[in-house]
Amino acid sequence: MTSGGNTTLMVGNLERTQDGRIRGSQGVCGAWWIVPVLALAMSHFLAPLASAGTWYVDQNNSQCNNSGPGTEQEPFCAIGAGAALAVAGDTVVVAAGTYAEQVTAANSGTTGAPITFIAAPSATVTITGGTYGFKVSGREWITVKDFIVSDTSSSGVYVASSSNVTFSNNQVRNTGDRGIYVKQSSGVTVSDNKVEDTSSYGIYVYFSSEITVSGNHVTGAGQPVSGAIRKGIYFNNAVDSQIANNVVDYNTDSGIYLTNGCTNVQVVSNLTTHNARGYARAAPGIEVRGSSGNTIEANISHENEDTGIQLYPGASNNLVVNNLTYGNGDHGIDNLDAPGQRIIGNTVYDNVTAGINVEGSSSGALLANNISVDNGLNSSPRTKGNIRVDSNSISQTTVDYNLVFQSQPGNVMFQWGDDLYASLGDFTAATGMGTHGLEADPQWQNPGSGDFHLLPSSPAVDSANSGASGALDRDGDFGPRIDEPQTPNTGVGLRAYDDRGAYELNADEVPPVVAITDPDVGVTVSGTVNVAATASDDNAIAGVQFKLDGANLGGEDTAAPYEVSWDTAAVANGPYELTAVARDTANNTTVSDPVNVTVDNASLPTTLTFSPSDDAYIRAGSPGSNYGDNGKLWVDNSPSVYEFLLKFSVSGVGSRQVESAKLWLYNVNSSDKGGDFYEVTDNNWSEQTVTWNTAPSAEANPIASLESVSSNTWVIVDLAPLIAGDGTYSLRARTTSANSAGYFAKETPEFTPQLVIELSN
Repeated sequence: MTSGGNTTLMVGNLERTQDGRIRGSQGVCGAWWIVPVLALAMSHFLAPLASAGTWYVDQNNSQCNNSGPGTEQEPFCAIGAGAALAVAGDTVVVAAGTYAEQVTAANSGTTGAPITFIAAPSATVTITGGTYGFKVSGREWITVKDFIVSDTSSSGVYVASSSNVTFSNNQVRNTGDRGIYVKQSSGVTVSDNKVEDTSSYGIYVYFSSEITVSGNHVTGAGQPVSGAIRKGIYFNNAVDSQIANNVVDYNTDSGIYLTNGCTNVQVVSNLTTHNARGYARAAPGIEVRGSSGNTIEANISHENEDTGIQLYPGASNNLVVNNLTYGNGDHGIDNLDAPGQRIIGNTVYDNVTAGINVEGSSSGALLANNISVDNGLNSSPRTKGNIRVDSNSISQTTVDYNLVFQSQPGNVMFQWGDDLYASLGDFTAATGMGTHGLEADPQWQNPGSGDFHLLPSSPAVDSANSGASGALDRDGDFGPRIDEPQTPNTGVGLRAYDDRGAYELNADEVPPVVAITDPDVGVTVSGTVNVAATASDDNAIAGVQFKLDGANLGGEDTAAPYEVSWDTAAVANGPYELTAVARDTANNTTVSDPVNVTVDNASLPTTLTFSPSDDAYIRAGSPGSNYGDNGKLWVDNSPSVYEFLLKFSVSGVGSRQVESAKLWLYNVNSSDKGGDFYEVTDNNWSEQTVTWNTAPSAEANPIASLESVSSNTWVIVDLAPLIAGDGTYSLRARTTSANSAGYFAKETPEFTPQLVIELSN
């Protein structure tokens, strides 16, 4: 196998090197002995090597052999055989099947050349029965994709003392310990996995930095009995990391948990719901304990057994902003023995006890721009009211610019110290707090179905304090702050139009319209295809992202016309689905109807022929004259100097390899030298206007030369060093000979210059 350096295939005590030679193992004198490949009689003993840095594994292939070459024709039987040999830039492709083994990364990749383990397209690959499913220890630049890991005796995935490891789009389930365990590592990405029914924590990160846990579904961690409860996502002393866009549900303890010195962890846009121990009210949606300087932003936490979001002893100076928390078994947001917290712009609704609760020794809290409604209703809750601050937490705590409401009269609105207040007015009169507060129905869209976006008539619109510490210029949907023109701005700060609560009234709630216009539905495509779409919106389109089978096809196109070039030769022949996602400036999105096409590159021509788009000779003796309509192309060095230019527009190459590129010219005048041909990088010239004075310069060294040429014959110029793919190419020809050489120009159709390109297919 060739994969950086002379990776070799061993045969007994002989091995074949990358350049095709045979060599023996190191002898007692310490010297390598080389056997030239003239020993061809041995060649039939050597199996073909895997190509392009790819190892194949297929235990169901009758030709599989763990001591074999790892080719598609003769794959390994076990993934571990490929793992033992894979080096930087290699890919281990695993065919469908259940593999009873532990896969251990034996080597490291490098920047831009990771070692990749991936299931074959559309294959279901299960790794089961080992201590771990995947083990990465002391390695870097490893990627694992598209596997099922199940029934391990310990963690499903174990990453220790490693960096730049990516584990994505896998399923991990029924593990004897943690689902995914990242220990003392950095730069690890755990994304788009489903982790379920683990005996211990779903995803556990320990003493690590720059960790990204995103897009995962973590469910069913632990068992709902004493001693077996486990958290969904657990960060222990993690720093400079992110937990984002995960669904964390039905775990037996906290959905997401930060502890023991976590710092600068961004917990963003997660959904935590239905986490419960089952025998005691103690499983919150999100919990931060013993950690400072973290951000809890834009999460939705509802119907958890305990509090939606809680900051517990040892937590300090964290920011809880733009979250939605409702229907939880205790508080919406709880702050216990955790000083200096900022609780800004959250929406808190219908939690069993006090909606926002600051208790213990939690001085110096800032509660601003929140909406807290119908929390701690009736007489049964341990704590009551929409906002509660106990006696030990009053010091240096500020409560203002919040909107509160109790739909059932007679319930507690605030608790301050030991005193209960049924209205905002009573609370403000007694404490001096909440002078800019509002007591009113927030007028949500449809809270019964979980839609807490504001109606245009909401009193929360354009009334927040954007200068409150921690207030953001975006809302819980990551949309911008928008000034509602029909509502007077009663807020303060840099923007007097921020809304209270988690969500900004989006003046543009109408999603865009988008449709793919090219190619047509059901067509067969090949080569390079232009994919185009139209998009419109009642406001403005921010961009259109094209997708191929759900994966991004190029980057987002931010300006019309919306289109992307798709090189179909980069994918296998077969059916594909194209879609376009339009996004407007308010971040509303629409996915187009799919366009299904079939890629068939078998019919692509392997020979492409091009005539010049422009050709002309130029003469030093007449530097201002144009000869573009002349039927000949001349080179001469004395007594007059003649040179000529050619321009070709090449298309249809795509990603295929250029095997040869030959310029055919028909010579009309014998000469001892046919000319030297130079690349011209400036294509901005025309045969109708080019002169000696305006002709673009040539590169310093010729790319090809013709020696003696005979008249009335075709001659060939090798342009393989120049032609690399689609594009425009220009040439300038000159000679050192005083014997002129002349060629027909494109004005003579039967003898026009021809660029002939041979391609691999």
